[in-house]
Amino acid sequence: MIFSNIIDAYLASIIIKPINQKELEGLISDLASFRKLKKYKKEIREYLLERFYISHQDIFLPRHLRANNYEIALAYARYYYFSHRSALHIHGLDNSEKQIIYLSEENISTSPSSTNLTQLTIDKAFSKPQRMTRNFKKFDNLTINFLKGQSPDYMNTFKDNLKVSDIEKTLIDVTVRPSYSGGSKNILKSFKNAKTLIDPEKLIHYYKKLSFAYPYHQSLGFYLENSGYEKASFSELLQFNRPFNFYLDYEISDPQYCKKWKIFYDNSILH
Repeated sequence: MIFSNIIDAYLASIIIKPINQKELEGLISDLASFRKLKKYKKEIREYLLERFYISHQDIFLPRHLRANNYEIALAYARYYYFSHRSALHIHGLDNSEKQIIYLSEENISTSPSSTNLTQLTIDKAFSKPQRMTRNFKKFDNLTINFLKGQSPDYMNTFKDNLKVSDIEKTLIDVTVRPSYSGGSKNILKSFKNAKTLIDPEKLIHYYKKLSFAYPYHQSLGFYLENSGYEKASFSELLQFNRPFNFYLDYEISDPQYCKKWKIFYDNSILH
């Protein structure tokens, strides 16, 4: 084919990764713009799918390279960032399998919630399962969850060429949504693994910026103290108001109470 050398040279200069339908069409248009090849778009598509990509479900995978689960997930949400347990894994704080992926859409709004809290509303909310997203995609044995994030861009970073919530923001996210993070026992372990990696002042600064309705500072303080952090790391959290009893997780089966942080936790997590 008259354009095969052009396509081969072009694709040799880029990283071939899983792409979606829109991205495939964009690639075809880019290639067709060389040397007035516009009339060969159909043939270019056929050549790409014969030599470089294979269609699988509703995306296109590299034919000669094995794509990892994170690359596959990004084909569905290119401008999202990895969060929750996926972020724990990327930061090396969790060694779980990557069959469930969490991607969050960036949202710069951090305005305070208007929820009027009472002890009754807190008790009722945490006596039920955590609400789970219905926005997810199944790809073979992979589940990709798409979440609404609350994260200004400065709370994200890049690691291994992946956009991911930074360690401090990740620890806040998993505290707020434990079911996306392996539960409170796994979160406590992650705090321990992060001990030499995080800046507690930065974590508290982020927390104040995010303006949560629920008193998650009680949860953060509990995790920091029970992960062996120095008192200076969480002493500021003790100065925050604690008018309510709170819960470390949803539907706690064997609750114990920590008077210092006014929080219920599952008895199993400290053993």
